Amino acid sequence: MRASGLVSAVMVTYRTGPALFGSIEAVLGQAGLDELVLVDNGNPQPVRAALNRLEAAEDRVRLLTGHGNVGYAAACNLGAGAARGDYLLFVNPDCLLPAGAIAQFLAVARRTPRPAVLGCRLSNPDGTEQRGSRREALTPWTALVEALRLDRLAPDNPRIVRLNQHDRPAPDDVAEVPVVSGACLFSSCRRSGRCITGARAGRTRSSSNGARRAASCATSGRTFPTAIRDS
Repeated sequence: MRASGLVSAVMVTYRTGPALFGSIEAVLGQAGLDELVLVDNGNPQPVRAALNRLEAAEDRVRLLTGHGNVGYAAACNLGAGAARGDYLLFVNPDCLLPAGAIAQFLAVARRTPRPAVLGCRLSNPDGTEQRGSRREALTPWTALVEALRLDRLAPDNPRIVRLNQHDRPAPDDVAEVPVVSGACLFSSCRRSGRCITGARAGRTRSSSNGARRAASCATSGRTFPTAIRDS
C-alpha cells in the first residue's frame, strides 16, 4: 500500500565493492527518508550477510534478494514495486548523498507539477563535475558532435551543441533540462508500481571505484542537490 508524502529510496547493488556501505550510510542519514529498499542483484555471500544484518538492525531498511542478476531496470522495478513511498529516490550504490539532499529534492518536488523527475549535479571526489552529470538528449547529431567535438569549430552556433554539458556554467537554481542521470534520480510521478521502463535491459554491472558525490538539482528533468561519485 502506497503512503502519501513518504520517501522511499531504492538502491540496486551488484558487486559494488567498498563504496556500497558508505553510500547506504549517507542515504540513511538523510532527514526525510522513510525507507531504503536494497535490491541485491547477486552480491557475494559476505555482502549479503552484512545486508541481512543491516535489515535486522534498521527498521527503515528492506532487502530484496534471491532473484539473481535480473538487470538494473528490472531490479529498479522490483524495488519500486516493494516501496511504500509516494516519492521514489533511485540512487546508485557508489553515490554519496550530502546532508539535506532529500529535503531539497522534496522542497522542489512539492512545488513542481506532477509528473516530474528531478536529477542532480554529480561531482567527482575532488569537486569537479562529472561528465555524465548534465547532458543534452542523445540523438545521432549530438552523438556526432560529441564524438568529433564539432562544437569547437563553431562555439557560437546554437545548432552545434555537444552531448555532455558538464564543462558549461552550471545553473544557479533549479533548471529544466532534457535528461537527468539515473545515478541519482528523484521521482514524483508515482502512480503505479512500475516506474522504470525496459525491465529486460541487460545485466547489472559491478562497480568498485569508490564514490561519486551527488549534489545539485534539476528537473526532468531539473537540476539541484550535489552527489559525489567516483568515475
